[in-house]
Amino acid sequence: MRLPQNWLDGELRVRWRVPLAEGYATPLVVGDRVFTFGREQTSEFVQAHELATGRVGWRVAYPAKYEAKDAKGVYGDGPRSTPIVHAGCVFTFGINEVLHAIDAQTGRILWRIDFRRRFGTEPPGYGAASSPMIFGRLLLVPAGDFLFAVDWHSGSVVWRAKCDSFYSSLIVAELAGRSQIVAFTRYRLLGIDPRTGRRLWSHRYPSPYGTNIATPIVYKDRVIISSFHQGTRALRVNERDGRVIAEPVWHTRDFKAYLTSPVVHGDHLYGLEEGGRLFCLNLNDGHTEWSAGSFSDFGTLMIVGDQLLILTGYGELTAIEASPRAYRELGQREVTTSATWAPLVVVRGCLFVRDKKELTCFELPRER
Repeated sequence: MRLPQNWLDGELRVRWRVPLAEGYATPLVVGDRVFTFGREQTSEFVQAHELATGRVGWRVAYPAKYEAKDAKGVYGDGPRSTPIVHAGCVFTFGINEVLHAIDAQTGRILWRIDFRRRFGTEPPGYGAASSPMIFGRLLLVPAGDFLFAVDWHSGSVVWRAKCDSFYSSLIVAELAGRSQIVAFTRYRLLGIDPRTGRRLWSHRYPSPYGTNIATPIVYKDRVIISSFHQGTRALRVNERDGRVIAEPVWHTRDFKAYLTSPVVHGDHLYGLEEGGRLFCLNLNDGHTEWSAGSFSDFGTLMIVGDQLLILTGYGELTAIEASPRAYRELGQREVTTSATWAPLVVVRGCLFVRDKKELTCFELPRER
């Protein structure tokens, strides 16, 4: 999809808007439904909305008491992890490390795993945040200091691997001639065999208080990681003498991602650092092409056609030209009136924005 350059000059047309309680989870558009995950008082809930109208088709809720400590309350009590819809099921991973499998048609709970009660895991300080992912028959779930592989059909645990806890989400990539789980934990980057849970390689990348948060990116034969303490590093994963190793290719402290995961367009990485400045890096050598703008310390980024969309934590949406040549802003508009923590979604000609109070479906203009 390509958007007109001036699409943010006028008011965006609202197709529908529905009340929605607190949460970070990205809305999921699957078929003719939109699935949402959030919290009301002491319960977490999952809802299936009609894509055309936003009307709730079914809703399931379960107790999930959570008490934020110290300053952690400013980040809210809602679940941080985004669900997965796969094979007719919605899989949710709550803030207290409870995994649910829910029938996507009816909302019936099929099975659940409470990792804290069953395995004695302990979520990281700000609650479970890393999103699970599917790999073949397995549902990969980070809980406490372990990575669990769960048979998504039956709910049985196939294997578990010891590692640090983490906030970043998992990715699976083909590196060194084999499929690998790449996990950016609070103190290191790991490559894990998805069939067995065996650790293939490890690269230390410690951050104060274990705040490695941004999800890694795979570019060609490299893994790109970034944190607000260490900066950004590219590692090439190779197999040598029967061992898989990760070798640094380049490193820069110019750009330090914090809460926002960077995105790739062509041979360049676009990312937002803690101070709210936007960076464009060359992925081949780590060179900074430009840095500009002033946004919030948290936002979400998305590439749509040849535009980079930035949604700040204050609900301000900005479109810029996704180009390494220069920073060129195309438009800006406020799209919410309350805090916006969930990533934006562009699909089916619509823009979905979830803030602290509601979910809004905007209609997008198309380039002519």
